[in-house]
Amino acid sequence: MADTFRGEKAFEDTPYTIMARFCARAATGSASPNQTEGNLVLKADVTSITVKAYDAVGDLITSTTPAENDVWFDTLQTTGVFARIARGGNFLYDCPATMFPSGNEMVRLEVTVILTSGEPVRALWDVPVIGLNQS
Repeated sequence: MADTFRGEKAFEDTPYTIMARFCARAATGSASPNQTEGNLVLKADVTSITVKAYDAVGDLITSTTPAENDVWFDTLQTTGVFARIARGGNFLYDCPATMFPSGNEMVRLEVTVILTSGEPVRALWDVPVIGLNQS
């Protein structure tokens, strides 16, 4: 994935959900509904997942390593929360509140998935964070 997504606004000190459709030519899933993306990445294709949050100047806020079974779907999800993604997704992660410690700034979320082939597949979100008076 080469796109940077402009995320919906998050609140500081509050969890935030991200979703995506991860595809790669080296993946073993069915063809993506967007033929130029390659095949859907399956759990069996994934060696590791890292989610990193950076502040507006590029300093690392925190990094997590979710388990594939907790965030991955082997079938394309198109209903419920996934209805927001055109043609569906196969990845959903609830970012912890610690990724958004300060309001009134932009947080960049970088997801890196390493496939069994060694190929990295990445997605980026730029998330505006709303400050809270009581946080």
